[in-house]
Amino acid sequence: MDLNSTVPGALVPFANTMQTLMKTVSVFIGGIFGLYVFLFFFRIYTYKRNRKLFKKMKRDFSSMNNAIQRIEDKVDALDSSMQNLSGKSKSSGKVKISSDKSRAKKKQSRTSKHNSAETKTKK
Repeated sequence: MDLNSTVPGALVPFANTMQTLMKTVSVFIGGIFGLYVFLFFFRIYTYKRNRKLFKKMKRDFSSMNNAIQRIEDKVDALDSSMQNLSGKSKSSGKVKISSDKSRAKKKQSRTSKHNSAETKTKK
């Protein structure tokens, strides 16, 4: 019995099975189709990651805005108390305290800008 004549006969079914399997794998993974599948899943991953990042940034901006609002309220209260004190005592006039109307206008413009920025981000 010749060894060279029996080896190819025994490997033919195995080779056919492997060839079919490799064609199937190359269709699903390789080539342009595989590239599109990979890019599709990568885009989903980056979209979810960016969405989490933007939600976190929105929360941070909201908390910062609230903190700034609290600070502005405290400053307004201090300004009004300073104005009351300066009205009772004779001041040299060097400290200029803005009026309540100008502060209200500034506050209203800041809130309107903030609200318009929020509506733009929601779209």
